[in-house]
Amino acid sequence: MKGKKLTSKNKKIIISISFIIAVGVISALGYKIKVNQNNTKSTVENVADKFEVTGENGLKFKGISVISKEQRVGMDKTLGDIESVNVSNKQEVSEGDVLFTYSNPAISEEVAGVERQIASANEKINRSNGKRTEFNNEIEEYKNQLNAVKSKKQGEATPELEAKEMELTQKLQAAQAKIEAEDAAIETLKDSSADLEKQKEALSSKQKKVIKAEINGVVYINEKGLTDPTVEYMRVVSKEPLIKAEVSEFDVEGLKVDSEVQIKVVSNGDIVKGKISTIDELPTVSVDGKTTAYNFYVKPEKAIRVGFSVEVKVKEDSIQIPKDYVYEQDSKLYVAKSKDDDKEDPFEKIEIKAELKGDNYSLIDGDITLGDKLMKNPSDIFKGDN
Repeated sequence: MKGKKLTSKNKKIIISISFIIAVGVISALGYKIKVNQNNTKSTVENVADKFEVTGENGLKFKGISVISKEQRVGMDKTLGDIESVNVSNKQEVSEGDVLFTYSNPAISEEVAGVERQIASANEKINRSNGKRTEFNNEIEEYKNQLNAVKSKKQGEATPELEAKEMELTQKLQAAQAKIEAEDAAIETLKDSSADLEKQKEALSSKQKKVIKAEINGVVYINEKGLTDPTVEYMRVVSKEPLIKAEVSEFDVEGLKVDSEVQIKVVSNGDIVKGKISTIDELPTVSVDGKTTAYNFYVKPEKAIRVGFSVEVKVKEDSIQIPKDYVYEQDSKLYVAKSKDDDKEDPFEKIEIKAELKGDNYSLIDGDITLGDKLMKNPSDIFKGDN
C-alpha cells in the first residue's frame, strides 16, 4: 500500500472524519460562548442583588456591671458583744431594718449604779414631801390657834394673850421656814434626778447599740468578721443594677446624662437598654500618665450580674437593611455577607438582631459594619442549612 495513491473510498472516509471534527469544534465554541454569556449575565445579576451597608456607627465603650450601693458593717468591740442577730445570710432587707444588736455588760453596771442614785434621790424627795405635809398641818394648826387668841384679845387684851400670840406667830414663821427649806431641797433633788436620768439615757444608748440597714438590698454575713477586725461582718448590697464604663477625653463631651444607651452583655449577647446616670467630672490617669479617661455610669432597665463585661453603645447605629436581604429561621434573623476573597465559599451566614420598621430592618446588633456587602434573598443561598 505504501506509495500508492488514495482510492476514492479512502477519500470519502477522510472527508467524513474531517466534517465530524469540524462540527464538534463549532459546537464546543458555541457552548463556550453561551457559558460566557450566562456567566456575564450572572455577574450582572449578582452585582445588582448586592446591598452595600451604609449609615453611621454609634460610639461603643467597654464597661462592667458593678455594685451600685453597699453598706459595710464591721465588729466594734468597744460597743460590747452581739446580743442578737435579726437577719440571715442572703436575706433581703429594707432601709431601717435591724441587722443586729450590741450589748455592753460594763455599761450595764454603770446604768444600774445610776438607777440606784435616781432611786435614792426620789426617795429623798418623797421624804421631803412628807415633811412638807407635816409642816403644812402645823401651820394650819398655828393659824387656827392664833386666830382664836386674836379673837379673845378683842374682848380683853391681857399680857398672857399677848405672850401667847407672840409664841404662835414665832412657831408659824418657823414652820413656814421649814417648808421653804424642804421646797429648796426638793428642787435640788429633782434637778439631780433629772441629770441622773440624762446620764442613764446616754449610758443606755451605749448599753444596747442597734445596727440598722442604711439601704435596700441583700445581706451577706461573714462569720470570720466576728474575730477578724479586717473583715466586714455584714455587707448589705443593693440590688439596683449599675454599669461602670470608661470614655476617652475625645468623646466625653458627646455624652449627656439621661441619654438612652444600648448595653450588650459580652458573655451571652443579651441586649439591654439603659440611661446614663452620672459622668465623673474628674478624670482617671493611666499608669504611665500619658492618657486620661472619664468614668460614666449607666442604669440598665434590668439586672446584669455583677462582674459581667458589657459593651455600651451610646449612639445607636443608623444602619438600615432592606427586608429582602434578611431572612428568619427558628425565630432568629440572618443575612448573607459577601466574602470577596473566598471563591469556594463566597457567602457568610451572619446572625443579627434587628427591628423591622416598614420595609427595612434597623440593626441592633450583629457582625455587620459599614461597607459590608449583603446578598438579596439569603434564604435561597442557605437553603437547606439548619
